[in-house]
Amino acid sequence: MTLGFLQQLPRDSTNPSASIAGDINHCPLDDPEIEWERVQPYNRTSRCLPRASEDEPWRGNRIVGQIFRDGEFTDVGGYFEDRQATGKAGLLRVDQAHVTPALRPALRSYQRVDPGPASDHYGISWELDLAATDTTCIRAYT
Repeated sequence: MTLGFLQQLPRDSTNPSASIAGDINHCPLDDPEIEWERVQPYNRTSRCLPRASEDEPWRGNRIVGQIFRDGEFTDVGGYFEDRQATGKAGLLRVDQAHVTPALRPALRSYQRVDPGPASDHYGISWELDLAATDTTCIRAYT
């Protein structure tokens, strides 16, 4: 997902509540560090911060989670304290869903879903009760 793609999304000024989900491929903001030595080198280099030396420990890159936080999004898995890895070969919760403040009180459940051999990732699903949307959080897009 690129910034250009996000900028092209239609904007609904009457109801800017939203959710965004996908294979984010970055560390969730509040998840604990994983054992990066157990992760394939190509995944470490794409999901970790650059190291100053070989002796420095690997640390997850949380920039995407920081951007979502600064945009007032809520990490759905984190909200339900479900931090199970979603990559079957990895240790990280790379598949994530985030919702805007208006949808936070509408969150009812979250779960990891096993697609069997159809994917190398677990899916995620979450339930919203849209009647519980906090309309005081909805403001006109300007």
